[in-house]
Amino acid sequence: MLTKHPFYRVVVLLLAFAILAPSIGFAKGSGGSVHVKGYTRKDGTYVAPHYRSAPDGTKSNNWSTKGNVNPYTGKAGTKSADTPPADTPPATDTPTPPKVSSKPKSSPRTTPAIEKATIPKGDTLEGRVVGVTDGDTLTLLVDKTQYKIRLQGIDAPEKNQPFGNQSKKALSEKVFQKTVKVLSQGQDKYGRTLGIVYADGCVNTAMVKEGLAWHYKQYSGSKTLATAEEKAREVKTGLWADANPIAPWDWRHKPKPLAESAPSEQPAPAVAPEGKGQETEKQFWITSSSGKRHNSSCRYYENSKGHHCGPNDGVACKICGG
Repeated sequence: MLTKHPFYRVVVLLLAFAILAPSIGFAKGSGGSVHVKGYTRKDGTYVAPHYRSAPDGTKSNNWSTKGNVNPYTGKAGTKSADTPPADTPPATDTPTPPKVSSKPKSSPRTTPAIEKATIPKGDTLEGRVVGVTDGDTLTLLVDKTQYKIRLQGIDAPEKNQPFGNQSKKALSEKVFQKTVKVLSQGQDKYGRTLGIVYADGCVNTAMVKEGLAWHYKQYSGSKTLATAEEKAREVKTGLWADANPIAPWDWRHKPKPLAESAPSEQPAPAVAPEGKGQETEKQFWITSSSGKRHNSSCRYYENSKGHHCGPNDGVACKICGG
């Protein structure tokens, strides 16, 4: 038989080598190839046996990459060379850089800036009083807008003037943290709204009637305020108990040396002597959270959440001595 002849066997081997040599040589120089047996996918479709290989032996550059032609199927690659295949494992040792947004980051729960404004003349606003500067000035909060209100037609004693603290205290008790209505009378030169304040009646008139503010006749011709001041003078209520009360506008325009030498309001004894209109009782304020007692000269007096108290209530403040 020819198949048993040694020469024939040599010829067959040479022919087989000639046929397989190109594939073997390409595979060695191109990273090799892997034969995949036929199999059935989960969806029931059958995949025929085929070769899966890569030109450079890597998963990211295979026969499906543009520029490569599969020698087994003759199909040209269509995927971009820089697109890693789906089975490429993600890198775990290199952190992913954060995404940069063109929009500025906004802090969560940021309180909007409170706008300060004025009330047009003739308009009426209703809001909550969130601050009392002195006996004739307060801060009104309407929604998120603040309005600085200067009580029209009155002038209260200055803070460093006798009865200045009593005047501020009286206005605080009438309006602080309460809802009030303000009728605008325009604006003053400092941009504050000149207003008539209503809270259980006219606050402007009440301050004059109690002797804790003057009728500001230079800027007001109100007969109601004029009458209220006359009655307060007659009964010597509030600041009219002083033998020689000084008007706030005169106090403000005094020469500095004279103003410094003027007698200041001194703390009175804790027990007030009998007598109407005498401002001899020392005022105290107790902070609810700490239980500390402050006198009227302390920066926490009426500026912390609390209430007025007696000279022996709570614990004495270390700053003012209580």
